[in-house]
Amino acid sequence: MSKKSSESLSTQLKTFVAPFRVDGSGEFHLKSHRTNEKGGLDKDKAEKILEANRKRLNDFQEKLYAQDRWSVLLIFQGMDAAGKDSAIKSIFDGVNPQGCEVHAFKQPSTLELDHDFMWRSAIALPQRGRIGIFNRSYYEECLVVRVHPEILAKEKIPRALVTKNIWGERFEDISAFERYLTRNGTIVLKEIFDGGHCRAGAVGEIPGRVSGGYPAHLDSGGALARGAGRSQMVRARGDRLHHRRRA
Repeated sequence: MSKKSSESLSTQLKTFVAPFRVDGSGEFHLKSHRTNEKGGLDKDKAEKILEANRKRLNDFQEKLYAQDRWSVLLIFQGMDAAGKDSAIKSIFDGVNPQGCEVHAFKQPSTLELDHDFMWRSAIALPQRGRIGIFNRSYYEECLVVRVHPEILAKEKIPRALVTKNIWGERFEDISAFERYLTRNGTIVLKEIFDGGHCRAGAVGEIPGRVSGGYPAHLDSGGALARGAGRSQMVRARGDRLHHRRRA
């Protein structure tokens, strides 16, 4: 793709991207955004734009790989069935797999629980010249772990360090970690998939079920919480989004 056509596509995409982009310059409230928003696109038009953008992304990935200076980390967050897997597959279809790697963070292993909560993410970071994709990430540590103290207990943190400030401290740690990555040449981009509260929205959240953590880590059905647990999860999601707006 020529430089001129790439710039033209970039300009065209801005009108669709802008309503969904949060850069920290203003206030952000999740409830102010419709979960079934289509951005003024129908399926056929969206597919044409997506196909053109795949070619553009492939060109950029080849340059990124050849330059071997920068890396890109994409974080996809969302509840179960929110559409993360299908989005990753669709967007990166055609991108050279040698320069792109996906990590899906699920139930922590015994080894992972014996390290700090950022450890398993840190060892999965993309090399220079590569694109790394996190299907869920360290943000789960301020969401599902916050709602379920039994998971936090399995992390075996010294009791004196587990205070009422632990979630604020973890957000601070995440912000510092992402600043560190940025200062060392890793561009961090974060995407959230929200299907709304207790409804099946455009991204396919399962109605009547709250998830968003490590399903096998909790129970065989994968459900995390109901009743009071649901409101806790919603509050935790709001705090996480507020942090990500500032990060």
